[in-house]
Amino acid sequence: MGKGKSIDSFFGKKRDECEANELVVPDQPNVHVQTPLLLLEFEQQSHEEQTQTNDAIFRGIETLQRDPALRPRISQYPVNQRDDVRRAYLKLGPMQPHLKNYKVYGTGNQKRRFQYNWFNLFPAWLEYSESSHRAYCLFCFLFSTSKSKRGGSDVFTVHGFVKWKKVNDGRKCAFLNHIGSEPCSEHNNATNACQDLLNHRGHIEHAAAVGNKRDIERNQLRVKISIASVKWLTSQSCAFRGHDETAESKNSGNFLELRKLLAEFNPMVAEAIRDAKYNEQYIAPKIQQEILGIYAFKIRKHIREEIGDILSTT
Repeated sequence: MGKGKSIDSFFGKKRDECEANELVVPDQPNVHVQTPLLLLEFEQQSHEEQTQTNDAIFRGIETLQRDPALRPRISQYPVNQRDDVRRAYLKLGPMQPHLKNYKVYGTGNQKRRFQYNWFNLFPAWLEYSESSHRAYCLFCFLFSTSKSKRGGSDVFTVHGFVKWKKVNDGRKCAFLNHIGSEPCSEHNNATNACQDLLNHRGHIEHAAAVGNKRDIERNQLRVKISIASVKWLTSQSCAFRGHDETAESKNSGNFLELRKLLAEFNPMVAEAIRDAKYNEQYIAPKIQQEILGIYAFKIRKHIREEIGDILSTT
């Protein structure tokens, strides 16, 4: 062993290998961070998957793609929009075009085509694509979580079914096999999920709304009181606010005093105003201006309609 050399020098990494696994931080040119290459590849792959996942945005029921072969997968929508997309598709119903001639598949004597009367046998879920000329399942498209080969769920959601010979085959019918004989089959689970989604009474939000029905009715009554007060003060060209609107004031301004007057002649109004929380009174100046703005918009719209009618008759 030569003089001045330590044992570490014989087992140290080569310069090229060290530089290959180093990242130079742009803001700190003298600092090097050891970053494994596998970690870089994983981060790049995760970024690409995230980009591909949320590449569809729900902008309204009228913008949805109806063709089963062309529409985006449910997993491509943002998580907070997926239930809205599902409800929209269920409201539209399955795509069942009535074509004069459906495309023929097969060769020789094996040529067959889709039959429109199949929609009558499976009206809730069976779909047909005019672009791919294949059959699909609406329920499995909305709630299928895996490409299970059992029952052909991947065929009816991704690729599309086209083997028409297997439809009119008694118990071996491809559509019946897709549904499955077990109550927990992929298709039946998707069907139950669709029913649960449309069952608003079973939702937690609805149960909470029923429990708070009294509070909701009181909030609605407070809003009506504020709307009526703004309407009357506006029609009489009266000022809304007073110099002192505190609870101890003897004159809190026309808006608040009018609400008190309405409460004197209606016990329900009095109870709603008395029990209102600080953020549920609907008396803030911003709310008054918003209500007034709605009235102004309606008046301008009415004037424009009258002027349009006059011009059209002259």
